[in-house]
Amino acid sequence: MSCTIDDIDIFILTHNRADYLEETIRSVIRQTEPVKVFYVLDNESTDHTEEVAARYASCGCRYVKTSGRYGNFFKAQELAAGKYVLTFHDDDLLHPEFFEKMLIGLNALPGAAYGVSTFTWFPVDVMAAQLPRLYENQLPWEYLYPRHMTDDFLVLKDSFEVTKAILFAESYYPCNPCICSVLYRADIFRKRVPLNDIYGKLDDTPLLIRMAKEGPAFIYLDHRAVFHRTHKRRDAYNPATANTLEQSYNWARAYADELRGRDCPDLYRKLVNMICNIYPIVTRKEVVEEYPAEKLIRLLVERGDAPSFMTKFPTHDYVPPEIAAPKPVLIPAARYFPSEHVRDILQTMKLICAWKLTAGQKRKEYKKAVQERNPRSGLFRALKESWRLHRMVGRESK
Repeated sequence: MSCTIDDIDIFILTHNRADYLEETIRSVIRQTEPVKVFYVLDNESTDHTEEVAARYASCGCRYVKTSGRYGNFFKAQELAAGKYVLTFHDDDLLHPEFFEKMLIGLNALPGAAYGVSTFTWFPVDVMAAQLPRLYENQLPWEYLYPRHMTDDFLVLKDSFEVTKAILFAESYYPCNPCICSVLYRADIFRKRVPLNDIYGKLDDTPLLIRMAKEGPAFIYLDHRAVFHRTHKRRDAYNPATANTLEQSYNWARAYADELRGRDCPDLYRKLVNMICNIYPIVTRKEVVEEYPAEKLIRLLVERGDAPSFMTKFPTHDYVPPEIAAPKPVLIPAARYFPSEHVRDILQTMKLICAWKLTAGQKRKEYKKAVQERNPRSGLFRALKESWRLHRMVGRESK
């Protein structure tokens, strides 16, 4: 029996992000597969989150208060009753065709452990904490004016293929899975335990690897499926909850465990690159200072969790992206209107030709017209020199 939108339990997990939440809710209710019921699970917010959710009660929004660490997650497990579960972030957006396309994948791969989509960062195309004020509330063009998405799904048969896909995504392959767009098979979701204590802020991809041991999975490859908001209030930028050394080590080891015993030096090289790019962002500052990426990699080798050749790959320092508002560009009108420039040149050339090919009073009139047009620097002289050489060659040939 095919899976429908009614078989998916949708939970928006939130905490003190009322200003972002409303647009997230709107992205759910404007789906091409109409959503009848969805939940906003609110973990002890102190802003006007409840008021925002109440505005959409008539659209199927059910507001539920939760408390305690992992309160939203445990409540979602308690309420989940369908075949699949989506736990969506309160600051991200769904393309209107998200559920329509994900249902195609679920029905094409019956019993999938999960389906996940790729994504696009917004309002800029990188993960950045500080943005110009101009960008802060800017919405993606493809969200405001959506176009039909593709039907491309990458099928992953096991946890190694999931690991490979994630590592290849670090080299800008279009298969980077977005944790907030995972449709979990409900029986797997209800058995899940929080992994934050083990992996800290980096628990998302180890979770995808673990769940792929329960069955095949797929990645929907259209990056417009989910718009992942980057902003200074993201959990990833909270230094108070930054990773310990062991948490980041466990994250790196989750990949190394999947690669162990395989002849895949290219994937180990990609793992080194991913450590250099991600580890310094989410790990405590004092830890990174004592254990930079290169030292973390050596630690993996020393503890026997990675092959020795992994230390031979070059490492690099993390360079945070610099996002700045565009500087003003001053464009002269003569350059901005090229058609006028070309028309002026052609008209001048026409007058010069007429001047050279006529005689008497007409010749004087054309010459005067050329001089009055005041052609651009170099043009008149170049044409005149060309005509002089042409006349000289003509006389010599006679």
